[in-house]
Amino acid sequence: MSKPKNLRFDNERGTSVPYEDTSPQLISRLRAIGLEVVESPARRCCRFCEYDNACNESTGCAAVNKAILILEGKA
Repeated sequence: MSKPKNLRFDNERGTSVPYEDTSPQLISRLRAIGLEVVESPARRCCRFCEYDNACNESTGCAAVNKAILILEGKA
């Protein structure tokens, strides 16, 4: 049985409901933040992350990129 996508459980209604659509502005801002994090000289938030160790200046933060894929329904 495949797992349903784009659904979340609504406790108040006791049923599954679709996720809200993600705006292009939010995705755009997340991409910018992901690049800013990697380009930051201090990279304080990266210090203990060790999410994927796949961050670099061209692709940005791996954790933020994964969040974008999930929000876009591509993960």
